[in-house]
Amino acid sequence: MNDHVFFGAGPVWAAALIALYFVPAIIARSRHHQSGAAIAVLNLLLGWTVIGWIGALVWSLSGVWPEQGGR
Repeated sequence: MNDHVFFGAGPVWAAALIALYFVPAIIARSRHHQSGAAIAVLNLLLGWTVIGWIGALVWSLSGVWPEQGGR
C-alpha cells in the first residue's frame, strides 16, 4: 500500500484530537458559562488526566443561570 496516500491524514487527525481535547472548553464557551475561563484553564492544564478532562466536561455541562438584573 502506498504510504504517501495517507500523508495528508496526519494533520487532520492531529486537529481532530486537539478539538476533542478541548471539548469541555468549547462547550463552556458556547453555553456562555459564567466560569468559562476557569473551565478552559482546567481543561488546558489538567485535561491530559482523565479525571481533569471529565471534571471540566461535567463543569461545562452544569447549570448556567441568567444574569441577575436590577441589583
